Amino acid sequence: MTTIRIDQAKDHVGKEVTIQGWMYNRRGSGKIYFMQLRDGSGVMQAIVTPTESGTNAMALAEKLTAESSVKVTGMISAHPKQEDVFEMQVTGIEIVHLNTEEYPISKRNMVRNFCWTIATCGCVPAGNGPFNAYATP
Repeated sequence: MTTIRIDQAKDHVGKEVTIQGWMYNRRGSGKIYFMQLRDGSGVMQAIVTPTESGTNAMALAEKLTAESSVKVTGMISAHPKQEDVFEMQVTGIEIVHLNTEEYPISKRNMVRNFCWTIATCGCVPAGNGPFNAYATP
C-alpha cells in the first residue's frame, strides 16, 4: 500500500492509499462518520460507512478521540461539490495511539474559557499583531 501526505492526494485520485496523521475532528451518526484528518501537510475529510469501510472500521471510527494518531487507508476521490478538494472513502483504520485525555484546546472550550478569563481578570491586549498577549493592567 502506498503511503502519501494529504497534499499529494490530487495525484492519487482513484487509487487506494494510506495516510498517517491525527484525527482532528469527527462527526456522524453511527451510520456514517466524517473524520477530519491532518498530517502536517493539510487536512482531509475521510468518510467511513458500513458498506465501504466494514463494521470493524465503523467501530474504530466511533472509538476515536481528538488528536488520536491513526493510519487510514482508502480510495481517494474528488470532493463532489468543491473544486480542488479531495476526500477519502475509508476501507481501513489502524489506531496508532488513542488519546484518552480530553484535548486541552478543544474548539468548544477554548473560546468560552478564553473569553471568561479575559472578562474576569481585567486583562488588556499587550501589543499589536495576530498573536497579541494579554496582560493585567
